Amino acid sequence: MKIEVIPKSKKFEDLVAAYPPQPANRFIPQWFKDLHLGNEMASFLEEFHNVWSEDAFTAKKCPAIQDLMTEGVIIPLWGKMYMGHEYDDEGNATQTYYGMTTNKAFDHNFFGSHFDKQVGDMDVGLANLGRLDKSVLKLESPYKFIVPEGYNLMYVDPFYHFRKEIRLLEGLVEADKWGYITFPFSIQEKEFILPAGTPLIQVIPYKRETEKLTLEVRKGTEKEYEDNRIELLKAQVERINYKEYPDKFK
Repeated sequence: MKIEVIPKSKKFEDLVAAYPPQPANRFIPQWFKDLHLGNEMASFLEEFHNVWSEDAFTAKKCPAIQDLMTEGVIIPLWGKMYMGHEYDDEGNATQTYYGMTTNKAFDHNFFGSHFDKQVGDMDVGLANLGRLDKSVLKLESPYKFIVPEGYNLMYVDPFYHFRKEIRLLEGLVEADKWGYITFPFSIQEKEFILPAGTPLIQVIPYKRETEKLTLEVRKGTEKEYEDNRIELLKAQVERINYKEYPDKFK
């Protein structure tokens, strides 16, 4: 599968070249790089005999974390973002001030907003823009994504990068029909400076299903319960997981 990314307009060519979306596996967070894998003996002693050890298995062993962290594409922040507030005598934020270096460098305002009535009681951090209503801020992307026919792009907050300052409002787009996107976000911290290149959002492609999803919750068959027993037995007795030994979990 091939995904192409082009600038939204010609004036953003240098910007996209400087901060291109890249495969997520090129943005492995430092905490994960620094985390040791651990070893089986230390994990055995800790789990079975309460012998605490720094060498026991860590999150680096978990295939679900690894797969999510490296799935799809990361869009980096394409400028340095500033967020500050003016406060009244009681310490309440009365005015939000924000900006990004690329606004001035490219003579283009990448910020937009939505009135709070559009999110209702959604628990999001809003900006006070000096109007009666507070607002959700959003960023206009300088990129256009081009995907094969039948593919969606799911835009999610890159959780394992633990960016605390803002949180993206996630969304799913039929990207073969619409390659542009804006990113509404919740303000999680009142004062911050986010460096350019910070992992902003994770983009996960998947093939759109035309068949409507049906969900059935039922009791298992005797064969299914037996298969479950054998799978769990393999995992618990042989201490293996589906990623390391996929043939044993078919």
